[in-house]
Amino acid sequence: MDNYTSGRASKIDNLDTAVSSRQPNVLTSTQANRLDAAISTRAVPGDSPNPAYYTNTRGTKLDNLDTNVGSRASQTSLNTVDGNVDTLIARLTSGRATNLDLLDDINGDTEWLRSQFPIAAVDWASKSFQTSASDEAWATDHTHLNISGSGYLVSLLTSQVDYRITLDGVSYYISCDQSMPLFPVRFNTSLVVKSVDAPNHATSAWVVLD
Repeated sequence: MDNYTSGRASKIDNLDTAVSSRQPNVLTSTQANRLDAAISTRAVPGDSPNPAYYTNTRGTKLDNLDTNVGSRASQTSLNTVDGNVDTLIARLTSGRATNLDLLDDINGDTEWLRSQFPIAAVDWASKSFQTSASDEAWATDHTHLNISGSGYLVSLLTSQVDYRITLDGVSYYISCDQSMPLFPVRFNTSLVVKSVDAPNHATSAWVVLD
């Protein structure tokens, strides 16, 4: 009992008195209601925006973003479009390869045809034919081309001149006021080109000879 002195006993009595005077560790209804009301008025931490960053303008932008994203086509639709594009590209690639082969064939055929048709230019544009102004002169035909052989008359410059063209002995009259025949014109034995009633005129033609 050396340690349990009268002084320490007095302190224990004081401690008992102090503890006994404390409020019981039980929440009254009033205290609980006050605590519940205080907590209920607080924002949920996860939904509480920081006013320094979440402004009204940014809120509107988020609404617009939600609308735009929601209006986009689904991934399934996108996959369908991608598949169609891939199919189209494959077809275009195949068509291009085929066209290149066809162009090569055409180029080859063109070179072969060119070798088969040597073109001879019969140019008499620099030869101006002139007659007197008498009635007989106006009624006279002037021969400009007289070919024995075969080939094509490719073009003929009218220059406001009437012509008489004879193909293989058959004569055709062409007026400068009429539509011209479709060139080229084939001749097998002979070609004769004459101007009719045309003093002071020059002209030219292109002929392909076999």
